Amino acid sequence: MIPGMNPKILVFLLCAAALHYFLGSQDPVKRSLVYLVPADFTGPVFVFFDQKDGAATETDPLGDAVRVPPNGILRLKGSVDELIGDPDQISGNVKWISVNTAGERSNIPFHHNTYENSSGQRVNAYQGKDGQLYEHPVPSSGDPFYYLSQEQKIQQMIFAHDSCKHQYFVPDNSGKKPPDCAKFMVASPSVFSKIPNSVWDELGGTYSSIAELESSAVIQIAKMRTL
Repeated sequence: MIPGMNPKILVFLLCAAALHYFLGSQDPVKRSLVYLVPADFTGPVFVFFDQKDGAATETDPLGDAVRVPPNGILRLKGSVDELIGDPDQISGNVKWISVNTAGERSNIPFHHNTYENSSGQRVNAYQGKDGQLYEHPVPSSGDPFYYLSQEQKIQQMIFAHDSCKHQYFVPDNSGKKPPDCAKFMVASPSVFSKIPNSVWDELGGTYSSIAELESSAVIQIAKMRTL
């Protein structure tokens, strides 16, 4: 003990130093990436990171927000590491918000890919507007969205959130690496169940630029709006 120092003060200083060390050794909490989606939007969304001409994020109560444009092609100035962080935690660090013309906002449910739960049962699951996860057994036949109400079936939902595995970029001979890219589908369950595989498949193949993919995406979005 330091001579003449009050023991209570010494304990306080030691606790403060320990807390400072602990907090300083922790990585800062990553803010959520928030996609602001027009309430009338239906179609695929492609997100390209680390683009010099990309949009900066906006400060939002839920995190760092970006606005999905009408053509569904979103170029962002920030890198994947800056905006999302660990790609294995991508779904947990991303939020989707529907915004109507009056500026009113609501959470968009997120539909997970089919998986096997802790009981060994194959389930379909979605994260509802309330943020809760709902699991339902995969049906052998019939309506794949039997667990949703008629109202839920006509509301926006997020599907197929993933990296751009089926889109390949072969830029010019500059030696630049293909852009980091994520994608997801915005559609009501009733529309999603009618979307032909070609909507994704025709956005596969090889592209020499983001602009080339953009032209294809516009065509597919137009097709989806007729379903």
